[in-house]
Amino acid sequence: MAKKRFTNSFEDIFTSQPESTKANRGKTKEANLNRKVRYTYMFDEQTIDTIRAISYYRRLPISDVLNEACKAFISSYKDLDKAVELYTNHQPGK
Repeated sequence: MAKKRFTNSFEDIFTSQPESTKANRGKTKEANLNRKVRYTYMFDEQTIDTIRAISYYRRLPISDVLNEACKAFISSYKDLDKAVELYTNHQPGK
């Protein structure tokens, strides 16, 4: 088995990072808009098989097909403003 070559010493684990490194970790609002979040949902078998078929046919990940379908549904939803307002007003801590 090959010997590992670590570049940091054991003491580096317990020292704080410079402020410039910590500042670079913050994300801008634009980056947060494009950030993907993992969720789990339940679909009936026929629906998920159709989504998989579309994904395969278009050579896209299933997540992209679902994201595109959800965006289409959202853009055609007639009471979207009311739904968003009701949801945001009932969020704890906001």
